Amino acid sequence: MESKANISTIADKVIKELKIAGYSDCYIATHWYLYDSLKKFCKENSISDYTEDIGKQFLADDFQHNPQRSRKRVITFQRIINRLDCMVSGTEWKPIRKSDVEYVKSCYDDVVVAYESYLQSLGKNKHDTRGETHCVARFLK
Repeated sequence: MESKANISTIADKVIKELKIAGYSDCYIATHWYLYDSLKKFCKENSISDYTEDIGKQFLADDFQHNPQRSRKRVITFQRIINRLDCMVSGTEWKPIRKSDVEYVKSCYDDVVVAYESYLQSLGKNKHDTRGETHCVARFLK
């Protein structure tokens, strides 16, 4: 049996979780924009309860009306709807992560590992740390 929920209630829960998790106002605003559009879609189509199928219909309709949307924006919208689907079904939402690319191998692997640890100790985020470490690993090759 497919789970159902009121779109306004479930969207408010997602936004509340985003705020608690410390997401930026811009990120939350993107969610609000899409959930507002979804509410309008449901109202126009006389849909009272949200299901995962409604989310898929909404995305298909949005793409049909806005075929010029960038690929990045379409993926963002899919991720936002997926977060809503997880809230409705009661499953934990987990972002899709790419696996980390290995550093170039050389006789200086111990130096690369030490440099990565040093950058992490400075408080740099994972993205910056890995980017700079990849550059050093390629240089030391």
